[in-house]
Amino acid sequence: MKSRKQALKSMSSLVGNAAAHRALYPRHAFSIREAMLYEAQAEDFALARHWNDLEIEIFREKSTREAINEIRRREHDYRGRKFQDLVAVAKKKIDQFIAKELRR
Repeated sequence: MKSRKQALKSMSSLVGNAAAHRALYPRHAFSIREAMLYEAQAEDFALARHWNDLEIEIFREKSTREAINEIRRREHDYRGRKFQDLVAVAKKKIDQFIAKELRR
């Protein structure tokens, strides 16, 4: 079993990446399936512990940073959309994960 810090890091990476994929490729079945796989892996970490408010905020910051970096790396996939709009979608997906998986 991973330490709390390691679990937060892994969850942040998985959820941030999934949120970026959902923002960038909302209609691509392969990308959505990949995002769902990442989220399922993160859920396993989330279920293993109870998370306090500070840990949840750390998770939110790290996963948002991961999503922003991933979106920035894939600028060629914006297809006329604005960076800030894509980030807003990713943040919404991260907040949904938090509400569902970390605030039980």
